[in-house]
Amino acid sequence: MANTAARSQNEVGVKLKHGGMLTTLALFDMEQQNMIDVEGTPTTFRRDADGRNRYRGVELASVGQLTDQWTVTFGGLYLDAEREKTNGGLTDGRYVNGVSEWSGTAGFEYRPVQSVGLVGRAVYNSEAFIDSGARDGTRIPSFVSFDVGANYRTVVASHPIRLSAMVLNAGDKSHWMGRGGSTTFGLSMP
Repeated sequence: MANTAARSQNEVGVKLKHGGMLTTLALFDMEQQNMIDVEGTPTTFRRDADGRNRYRGVELASVGQLTDQWTVTFGGLYLDAEREKTNGGLTDGRYVNGVSEWSGTAGFEYRPVQSVGLVGRAVYNSEAFIDSGARDGTRIPSFVSFDVGANYRTVVASHPIRLSAMVLNAGDKSHWMGRGGSTTFGLSMP
């Protein structure tokens, strides 16, 4: 198997701060070693190097305070991920397992008083695929998940403390999640 362990990362971007908001835009091109699962016995697998994964994309993100009480964050990512220089070129140009082409997040923190924060977040991932040996692979559907939480700031014995609680996937909606670069995926946490 081809062993191309070289890793590289090239990125160019801009940042803009306006008022209480910081917005960033980045273009990137990264490479890393591609690892595949190879069957050892009918019940065991081992990880072997097989070429490299190339990730090219663009990311836009913004975070900051709209007012003294409202902090917002949002971002989006387009990611073109494909395999290169694989063993015999057999899977060159194929998708990287478990990687979504589009993803994004939007969230807020509302502070009715300085010591209390209420938090909400939405997370989106577009469909992804797992190369399970089939030509078209296994499709992992897109999903949107919502999280909610709260935090409390106080001082105990002159030490500032922040207590936080979060409920992930507050809608209790089941969805599959790919594990980037792996041929496995898992069910979301309820």
